[in-house]
Amino acid sequence: RFATPAMKRALEPDAAAVSAGLFPLTASLEGRFLLYGNICLDLLNELPSYPKEDSHHRAVASRKSLGGNCANSSTALAQLLPKGCLVSCVGVLPCKSDPDAAFAISTLEDAGADTSLLEEVSDGSGLPVSFVLLSQETGSRTIVSTRRGLRELQPGRLGEVLQQAQGEAASRGSVCWCHLECRQPPEMMLQMANVFRSKGLPSELLGRSKKGSPVLSVEVEKTNLAPDQLKPLMQMSDVVFFSRDFITSRRADLLGHTEEPSSDQAFSNDKDWHEHLALRALRSYSSAACCHRALWVCAWGALGAFALDTATGQEFFQPARAADKVVDSCGAGDTFIAASICALASGATPQE
Repeated sequence: RFATPAMKRALEPDAAAVSAGLFPLTASLEGRFLLYGNICLDLLNELPSYPKEDSHHRAVASRKSLGGNCANSSTALAQLLPKGCLVSCVGVLPCKSDPDAAFAISTLEDAGADTSLLEEVSDGSGLPVSFVLLSQETGSRTIVSTRRGLRELQPGRLGEVLQQAQGEAASRGSVCWCHLECRQPPEMMLQMANVFRSKGLPSELLGRSKKGSPVLSVEVEKTNLAPDQLKPLMQMSDVVFFSRDFITSRRADLLGHTEEPSSDQAFSNDKDWHEHLALRALRSYSSAACCHRALWVCAWGALGAFALDTATGQEFFQPARAADKVVDSCGAGDTFIAASICALASGATPQE
């Protein structure tokens, strides 16, 4: 939408490239979208500027809200998808008698997200909490999180979720998309992907994509994830969302050499963006990981977003449009993922 005419011409795919890639889908997806990830309580304090260490400040505003990748993306996606689609959260929560868990469930359901697939545990653990500092001066947010003893979802539980979804397909729709936040070690995430791919729903109950099976997307956000260990998971995925922090902090592993991060300045011509760190890292990593089937996406803050179709080699860039006023930067990346899933599931091209 905001690309220059020359940029749009450069990004226009040929017919052969379009036919080789998964996107755009031949038909919009309808059915059930499963989103796995963190669900937590956000305690936000808004300050004029980020505080110095060992200082005392009074917050301009304070609020409690639901947060976490799964919660943020689910509430956004549930509001974006057309009628007839269902967004179901997958994860772990304390028992419903816990006030924070009850708050999380009611907030999700009020936004239109389904909570019936969430696993409840009664081991005395609490809902994870994130303490967030919002700076009015810069719009930045600083987050300190705690799990409060709540364990992570086990791969076997995902199999149970799929079986439950299978039994509910007639009334709640067939599973057409599964999104996994890579918040556990790569070997655990690979087990979850294997459960979904090989032990999931029978073909007659699957939502249909161009390749005849549900779309699997993953989010690679955490900087402690080792690229080499993620390769098998990357090979199984249809869409991968990489964070800017992951690309920047892991650039030596992704590129095979050390260099300084790319500038966030606007590009001077239509070809400069091809050599941005994001695309060079995606190209190098896709080659090293032997990934030739997925769409890889990386949002880069105020600069915009980059994407690489590893099946066709097509590269994409969309400049960002500056907001007149920063309202709230919390959950911006999760909302971007939700909007991307909605668009792709609705038949959008990677550039769209």
